[in-house]
Amino acid sequence: MVNILRHHGITQQGVNVSLHVLLGASSMTRHKIMMVEVGLVHELVEIELIVAEKRITELTLVILFHLCSCAN
Repeated sequence: MVNILRHHGITQQGVNVSLHVLLGASSMTRHKIMMVEVGLVHELVEIELIVAEKRITELTLVILFHLCSCAN
Protein backbone atom coordinates (compact mmCIF):
# COMPACT_ATOMS: atom_id res chain seq x y z
CA MET A 1 0.00 0.00 0.00
CA VAL A 2 2.89 2.35 0.73
CA ASN A 3 4.25 1.74 -2.77
CA ILE A 4 0.93 2.89 -4.21
CA LEU A 5 1.13 6.11 -2.23
CA ARG A 6 4.71 6.72 -3.39
CA HIS A 7 3.58 7.07 -7.00
CA HIS A 8 2.80 10.73 -7.32
CA GLY A 9 0.67 10.07 -10.41
CA ILE A 10 -2.08 8.53 -8.29
CA THR A 11 -5.43 10.29 -8.40
CA GLN A 12 -6.95 12.01 -5.41
CA GLN A 13 -9.62 9.31 -5.27
CA GLY A 14 -6.87 6.67 -5.24
CA VAL A 15 -5.17 8.42 -2.35
CA ASN A 16 -8.47 8.59 -0.49
CA VAL A 17 -9.15 4.86 -0.96
CA SER A 18 -5.58 3.96 0.03
CA LEU A 19 -5.84 6.04 3.19
CA HIS A 20 -9.09 4.33 4.15
CA VAL A 21 -7.42 0.91 3.78
CA LEU A 22 -4.45 2.08 5.86
CA LEU A 23 -6.78 3.49 8.49
CA GLY A 24 -8.46 0.12 8.85
CA ALA A 25 -5.13 -1.68 9.04
CA SER A 26 -3.66 0.77 11.55
CA SER A 27 -5.89 -0.51 14.32
CA MET A 28 -3.67 -3.55 14.93
CA THR A 29 -0.33 -3.13 16.71
CA ARG A 30 1.67 -5.42 14.44
CA HIS A 31 0.41 -3.49 11.41
CA LYS A 32 1.40 -0.21 13.04
CA ILE A 33 4.95 -1.44 13.52
CA MET A 34 5.20 -2.62 9.91
CA MET A 35 3.78 0.66 8.64
CA VAL A 36 6.37 2.68 10.53
CA GLU A 37 9.20 0.39 9.41
CA VAL A 38 8.35 0.74 5.69
CA GLY A 39 8.26 4.54 5.90
CA LEU A 40 4.56 5.31 5.95
CA VAL A 41 5.00 8.34 8.21
CA HIS A 42 7.20 10.01 5.60
CA GLU A 43 4.72 9.20 2.82
CA LEU A 44 1.81 10.58 4.82
CA VAL A 45 3.67 13.85 5.35
CA GLU A 46 4.46 13.99 1.61
CA ILE A 47 0.80 13.40 0.75
CA GLU A 48 -0.22 16.16 3.10
CA LEU A 49 2.16 18.57 1.37
CA ILE A 50 0.97 17.61 -2.12
CA VAL A 51 -2.78 17.12 -1.68
CA ALA A 52 -4.55 19.96 0.07
CA GLU A 53 -8.01 18.59 0.78
CA LYS A 54 -9.75 18.59 4.14
CA ARG A 55 -10.79 14.92 4.08
CA ILE A 56 -7.29 13.74 3.07
CA THR A 57 -5.83 15.83 5.90
CA GLU A 58 -8.24 14.31 8.39
CA LEU A 59 -7.41 10.77 7.28
CA THR A 60 -3.66 11.33 7.39
CA LEU A 61 -3.84 12.85 10.86
CA VAL A 62 -5.95 9.98 12.19
CA ILE A 63 -3.53 7.42 10.75
CA LEU A 64 -0.57 9.32 12.22
CA PHE A 65 -2.38 9.41 15.58
CA HIS A 66 -2.83 5.62 15.44
CA LEU A 67 0.83 5.12 14.55
CA CYS A 68 1.97 7.40 17.38
CA SER A 69 -0.18 5.56 19.90
CA CYS A 70 1.84 2.38 19.41
CA ALA A 71 3.90 1.54 22.48
CA ASN A 72 6.77 0.16 20.41
